[in-house]
Amino acid sequence: MNDVLANIQRQAEEDPGNPELVHQLARTYERLNWQYKNKTVGEWIAVLESEGWRPSSNASGALSKIGLGAIPPLMKVLSSSSPAARSYASLTIGRIGPAAILAVPPLITTLDDPDWRVRYAAVTALADIGSNAKAAIPKLNILLKDPEPKIKEAVETAINAILNQLPPISRTEQQSGTTTNMLP
Repeated sequence: MNDVLANIQRQAEEDPGNPELVHQLARTYERLNWQYKNKTVGEWIAVLESEGWRPSSNASGALSKIGLGAIPPLMKVLSSSSPAARSYASLTIGRIGPAAILAVPPLITTLDDPDWRVRYAAVTALADIGSNAKAAIPKLNILLKDPEPKIKEAVETAINAILNQLPPISRTEQQSGTTTNMLP
């Protein structure tokens, strides 16, 4: 990694809520045609968007390992016409963890998605972001009345995780070695 990219990445990691730094990191990845496992961020995003309900876990895994530099393009995918892409973008953002604070507002918007699986993914992502997603609590409280039973259960877990009463969902599974399909 060149020195400029390393410096921008360090600054963004120190202040992940700073949109200017996070977007600068994403632009730097793009400008340098930076690759992770022989694909650019844009190419991983394309895989995530094109694979339907069962996208390659490699795309989500790669984007979550890329971290903050993947947040801006993942936020754009949250408004994709594909419910699968919106779901996997949400879940991938969640896998980035507390540093994904910049994505909390678009994830809150995603809680209104007409597809319950997308709402579920957004709830799970907010839980994984943890206490940095406290702004989502009012909307999550409204979702406790969601007609889909899985949403209510996920919301209860998310509220507890955000209020630091439980560990984040996907990181707990990752640490235990459990692999999941990521969607109910």
